[in-house]
Amino acid sequence: MRASELIGKNAVRTRPAMKLDTSAARAYMTKPIRILKVTDTHIVYTDCNGVVSLLPYEYLDEFWIDYDELIDLSQTFADVAELMIEEAE
Repeated sequence: MRASELIGKNAVRTRPAMKLDTSAARAYMTKPIRILKVTDTHIVYTDCNGVVSLLPYEYLDEFWIDYDELIDLSQTFADVAELMIEEAE
């Protein structure tokens, strides 16, 4: 998913950013950010502390995912697994 499709949502990256060193490339893959605005050259976002920052053009790709949907899916699978365990007992 592109960052422009996630404006107003919490998002994390699904792959490292290209053309960056390894530590920066993997940033934003584990902690969600809220995307506020996307331009041709930047992503404006807030972190978990509410600090507004910019991401450069290297992050303008299709390797983003809606964090809240991802968490909902995980919870659904956990619920299903719990039901399966209860039925097996």
